[in-house]
Amino acid sequence: MKNVISDKVLGLQPSGIRKFFDIVSEMDDVISLGVGEPDFDTPWHIRDEGIYSLERGRTFYTSNAGLKELREEICRYLSRRCKVDYTIDETLITVGGSEAIDLAMRVLLNPGDEVLIPQPSFVSYLPCAVLADGVPVVINLKAENEFRLTAQELEDAITDKTKLLVLPFPNNPTGAVYTEPKCISLNIPSYSDISKSGLARSMFKTCPQSSSRLMDSTTFLISLFVFIKIFSLLTLKALKIFTTA
Repeated sequence: MKNVISDKVLGLQPSGIRKFFDIVSEMDDVISLGVGEPDFDTPWHIRDEGIYSLERGRTFYTSNAGLKELREEICRYLSRRCKVDYTIDETLITVGGSEAIDLAMRVLLNPGDEVLIPQPSFVSYLPCAVLADGVPVVINLKAENEFRLTAQELEDAITDKTKLLVLPFPNNPTGAVYTEPKCISLNIPSYSDISKSGLARSMFKTCPQSSSRLMDSTTFLISLFVFIKIFSLLTLKALKIFTTA
């Protein structure tokens, strides 16, 4: 019988972190460090609002971009906390960061476009690039550089097929962050305030043929922010429950 699963999917490697998580979840008296989870329960006022939202029957479809009120509040939060300004038309709500990564790559990539992925990094970047018909180009980061991407490493990796640079900030799993001078050396925006907020997940940047032109008119930035962890909303993410005050 012909295999019903696509060759593309069959060629993807399962997540080693998830394998480890499944093993540890069956063991007693073991502290799992396999996946990033908050060490506190969802605050009561958030749970109460979620329950109240269900009781009011707020279980219908929303805009594809997410609740307008939620997008407005997120824009205000980012402006107040991180000193970056977005409009609601530039803001899209997804079910967690992984969906945002997948959507961004599907929107940006054409078959054969190269995606620069500094490693070590989050496990989903590479398979998402493959599923979007992109070509992952791994940049192996060095311990002597504190696992931060250097301008020379970036320059060496860029080709005429480069479309996207994935820049985790702070890096998962190394925790590396980029100071303002480091951002300047890479010709990328400084996101130090966002790093301190605990919101940033990834920055996607479309790349021209030379890193010296990374911020010219041919490029743009897609920022992925994750608030489910700082508010401990992991299960609510799976249920797609978003409430407004």
